[in-house]
Amino acid sequence: MGNKPFEFRVLGLVEFTNSEDHRASSPELTRKARALIILAARSPGRRIERSRLAGLLWSNSEEARARQSLRQLLLSLRQLIDWDGASPFLINTSVVALSPEVRIDADEFLTGLGGAGQAELEAGLAC
Repeated sequence: MGNKPFEFRVLGLVEFTNSEDHRASSPELTRKARALIILAARSPGRRIERSRLAGLLWSNSEEARARQSLRQLLLSLRQLIDWDGASPFLINTSVVALSPEVRIDADEFLTGLGGAGQAELEAGLAC
């Protein structure tokens, strides 16, 4: 995947980066593109079924139309984010996944909290 790891930032400005020269952020990353990446990032194993993504992102569309929209979105993301022949995505006919090498700031933030669970986070926010 190249020598500079990809990073996906969701705390603050949403952006994908692998160096100062390669950066994609809003509005380049559309709302659905950001949702797709976040859904993949927060799914077990950083992978999600394409059919589930299509259903979540295009819930008001027919299945065939939703799958076509997903294909178009994935193509757009690859054109925007596949830098220097490296891609943060692992995509096949049934699954969209983020490479385990992709760093996600929210994961690092949660790790820094020492593994606090949802209840502890809510209690801390309530103070």
